[in-house]
Amino acid sequence: VKRQHALNLSVRMGLNSGEVVVGKIGDDLRMDYTAQGPTVGLAARMEQLSSPNTVYLSQHTTDLVSGYFDLDDLGEFNVKGLSEPVPVHQLVSTGALRTRFDVSRSRGLTRFVGRDSDMQALESALEQAQAGNGQVVGIVAEAGTGKSRLCFEFTERCRNLGMNVLEGHAVPHGKNIPYLPMMQVFRASLGIGEHDDPSLVRERIAGRMLLIDETLRDILPVLFDFFGVSEPGAPPPSMDPEARQRVLFDVLRRSVRERERERSTVTLIEDLHWFDPGSEVFLEQLVEATAGTNGLLLVNFRPEYRANWMGQSYYRQLPLTPLGPDAIQELLDDLLGHDPSIRGLAGVIHGRTAGNPFFTEEVIRELIESGNLVGERGAYRLEVPIEKLGVPGSVQSVLAARIDRLSEREKGVIHPAAVIGKEFTEPILRAVSDLTTADLGESLQALKSAEFIYEQSLYPVSEFAFKHPLTQEVALGSQLHERRRRTHAAVARAIEAAFPAKLDEQAGLLAHHWEEAGEPETAARFHRRAAEWLSGQDFAEAQRHWERVLDLTQDLPGDDALRDALRARERLLANGWRTGMREEQIEALAAEGEALATRLGDPLTSLQIRGTHAVNLYLAGHADRALGLARALPAVADGLDDLDSRVEMRSILMDAFVQSGDFEAALRTSEELLDLAGGDLTLGSERFGLSNVAWTTTRRGWIASEQGRPAEGLADLEKAIEVFRELDQGEPLSFCFSFYPNLEEFTGNDHQALRLAHQALEIVDRLGSPLGRVIALAAIGRALVAEGKAAEAVEPLDEAVALMQDRRVSRQVRPFTLGVLAEACLASGDEERARSSADDGIRFGREGGLRAWEIRAHLAKARIVRALDGAKGREAIEQALTDMEALIETTGARAYTPFVLEERARLASLVGDSDVNTRLEAARAAFVACEATGHAARIARELAGEPPE
Repeated sequence: VKRQHALNLSVRMGLNSGEVVVGKIGDDLRMDYTAQGPTVGLAARMEQLSSPNTVYLSQHTTDLVSGYFDLDDLGEFNVKGLSEPVPVHQLVSTGALRTRFDVSRSRGLTRFVGRDSDMQALESALEQAQAGNGQVVGIVAEAGTGKSRLCFEFTERCRNLGMNVLEGHAVPHGKNIPYLPMMQVFRASLGIGEHDDPSLVRERIAGRMLLIDETLRDILPVLFDFFGVSEPGAPPPSMDPEARQRVLFDVLRRSVRERERERSTVTLIEDLHWFDPGSEVFLEQLVEATAGTNGLLLVNFRPEYRANWMGQSYYRQLPLTPLGPDAIQELLDDLLGHDPSIRGLAGVIHGRTAGNPFFTEEVIRELIESGNLVGERGAYRLEVPIEKLGVPGSVQSVLAARIDRLSEREKGVIHPAAVIGKEFTEPILRAVSDLTTADLGESLQALKSAEFIYEQSLYPVSEFAFKHPLTQEVALGSQLHERRRRTHAAVARAIEAAFPAKLDEQAGLLAHHWEEAGEPETAARFHRRAAEWLSGQDFAEAQRHWERVLDLTQDLPGDDALRDALRARERLLANGWRTGMREEQIEALAAEGEALATRLGDPLTSLQIRGTHAVNLYLAGHADRALGLARALPAVADGLDDLDSRVEMRSILMDAFVQSGDFEAALRTSEELLDLAGGDLTLGSERFGLSNVAWTTTRRGWIASEQGRPAEGLADLEKAIEVFRELDQGEPLSFCFSFYPNLEEFTGNDHQALRLAHQALEIVDRLGSPLGRVIALAAIGRALVAEGKAAEAVEPLDEAVALMQDRRVSRQVRPFTLGVLAEACLASGDEERARSSADDGIRFGREGGLRAWEIRAHLAKARIVRALDGAKGREAIEQALTDMEALIETTGARAYTPFVLEERARLASLVGDSDVNTRLEAARAAFVACEATGHAARIARELAGEPPE
C-alpha cells in the first residue's frame, strides 16, 4: 500500500504478519478503517498483507521503510473521517533500489560541491592505512547532510585506483533483522552474490577459508549455517551460543585481515544508527581487526550514535557540516542555470534548508514538480514566488521519523519549542511546558546532543534555535490543531508577561501567536502595532503586517475594524511603491480605500489614498496618468487646512512633473512647498520616512544637474544628505548617493560615484527596499559605464531590469536603465541585445510618458548604431539625435545637448564631412557651458591631437 504524495512505500513486515501503513502528512488523527461499498472485495486481498485486517493513518512512517517496491493499482479505500478516498495498491515485489541514495543515483546525481576538505581528510586516512597503519573513519552528520554522497564519491575514486571496496548498508527497520549490514560486508568479501545458488556459496566459503588455514575445515558447517546455506544432511555441530559467536568472530576477523594483506581494501558501512545488536558486536570486532592492516574502515552515522570503539587511537571522526551559501549557489547553478528569474533563489533555499544538500535537492524537486520552476536541467526559470513553499514530503518524512524516535519527555519539549518559533528562550519554554526545571534542562541537553537544537546564548537568559528551520516546521505540523492553538495562546501570554516594556518590538511575534491561537481581533491589533513600529526600518516586513491587518479585519464587526481596514489600505498603498504591487492591486486598494473613507467620513485619509495612488502610478511607469491625478491634490489639501497634507501633496505633484519631464513646473511646485513648510524638516517623516523639505532639495539638485548646472545640483545634494543623516532616514539618503553617477556622467569628472552607489545598495538592502535596490543597481551600472567599465555594468543592470519586471518597482527609470544597459551590452560584445535594449528603452519611455528618462535611450541608440553600422546607419543616428533634441527642448534637460553635438561630430567623421573639428569645438563649448569640464578637456585633447587618457 502506498501513501499518496509519499516518498516511498512504508511497510513494517513481521515473520507471519505485518501492518500496512497509509496516510497523508499533516493529518492529525490515527484511526482504523475498513473498505466500504463497492471496494469491499479489496479487504480480502488486504488480508494477504496485514493481520489483523486494519490499516492505520499515520504521520510518522519513515522508520518503517524497508525498501522501494513495485506496485499494482487495486483501487481506493474510503476512509472514515476523510473526505477523499485513499488509493490502495498491491505489493508485487521488491524493486532494485534499496536506499534513498540509490533513488538519488537513479534520478541522476547533482554536482558534488563543497566537500574538498572532507575528501582530503579521507585521502589522508587512506594514505596512512596503505602504509600499514589501518584506519577507521567515522563520518557523523544529521540526515541529508551528504554522508552517503561523500562516501560514494570517495569509494568510486578508490575503485578507479584498483582498490578492493566492500560495502554494507543498514536500513531503517534493520534493528529487527540480525546481522543485515555485516552480512553484506562478509558476503562481498567472499565474492558471494545476493541471489547465488547455495551450493556455489558453500564452495566459495570453503575455498576462501581453506586457503587461509586448512584447520578451518571443521568449522565450515558453522559458517554455512551463519550464511543460511547449510548443506542438506549435514547440520552444524551443537555449540553453546557464546562459543559459536567466538568461532565466527575469529574466523571472520582472520578473513578480513587476510584480505587486507593481499590487497588494499576500503570497507564502507553506512547508517550505524540503524544497526541491530548483533551487527554492533561484529562491527566492534571488525574495528579491532583493522588495526595494523593496510585497510580503511569507513563508517557513517547520525549524531545520536555512540560506541565504545570510538576511543581507539586509530579512529578519527569527521563531522560533516552543512553546505555554505557559496556551495549551495554552485549546486543550484548546476541544477538550474543562470536565468535572471532565479537570482536570489539560492539564498532563500539556504535559509530554509540550512545548507542540507538532501533537503536542498528535494526543495528544488518540489519546485519543479509543482510547476514553479519550468525548463530543463541547467536552464530553468522561476514562474512564481516561493514564499509559501511547503515542506516536501520526502524531507518531512525524514524529519518526522527522527522526532518520532525521541522519548516522550523530549517530544514534550520539542513540540512547544516549535510553537514558539525557530528561536526560543528557556523562560518562555518553561512557562508553557509541564516539566520541572530539572527535567526541562535535561531534555534541552538531550535535544542539543541529538543536534535538533543548539544554544545561541547563555546570558541574560538561555536562548536556543532549531538547527534546521524545516525541523521546526515538521515538529510544529505534527501536533494536533487544537493543542497547537492552546500552546500559541499560552506563548503569547508568556511573551506579554515577560516583555511588558517592549511590546512594540515583540508585536510581530505576538501577532503571529494570537493569529495561530484563533484570535483575529487581537492578532490584527498587534499586526498593526508591528507595522507601525517597523515603518522606516524594514519596508517589506511592515508591508506584510499591513496585509495581515487587511485580511484579518475583513470579517470582523464594528467601526474599529473598518478603521483598521482603511488604515491598512492606505498604508499598503503608501509602502507599495517601495516593495512593488501589481497594477490591478493598486487600483483595487485605491478604489476600496476611497469608498471606505467616504463611508467613515474621513476626507483626510481619502486624500492620502489619492496621493499614494498617484505615486504608485508614476513609479509603475505611468507618468501622464499619475500627473492627471496629482494636479488636483494641492487644492483638495488646501481645503482641509492640514499643513502636513498640503506639503505632502505638493511633493507628490512635484515628483509627477519630474517623471513626465516638466522640470519648470516641478521647480515652481517645489518653491510653493518650501514656502509652506517654513523650514520644518520633519514634515513627511511619519508617513513616508523622509523629510519633504530635504527630498525637495534633492529633487531640485537632480533637476539642476539635468539642466546643465552640476555645481548647483551638487550643493543641493550635499544639503539634503546632511538632513537625511541627521534624521537617520536611510532610504532617501541612498537615493542621494544614487544621483552621483548623473553628475559623473554629465561632467566627466570623478565624483566617487561608484563608491557612493555601492553605499546606496548596502543601505537599501538593509532596509529591504526593492525600489531602492533598483535605483542603486542602475546607479552602479551608470557609474561603471561613465568610468569606462561598461562590460562590468551588464550584471547590475540586468538585475535592476529583472526587479522592475518581477517585483514591479521603480519602472519609471526603465527607459533610462535600458539605455545604459544597451551600451554595456555593446561593450561586452552582445550586439543584438544592445540594439534591442535601446529600442525597448525608447518604447517604454514613449508608452509611459517618461520623457526625461527616455533621452538616455536615444543617446545609447545613436552610439550603438554608429559603432555597429558606421556610415550605413546615418539615417537611424540622425533620427535618434533629432528625437533627443525634441525631448531636451520639452524637458529642459540641457545637460544632454553637448552629447548630441558630439555625436553629430562623430557622424560627420563617419560620412567624410570636412567640418568635424568645427563640430567638435561646438561640442566642447557646450560642455563648458554645462560645467562639464572633464568632457570639455577630453575633446580639447582630441582637437590638439593628444592621445586619450
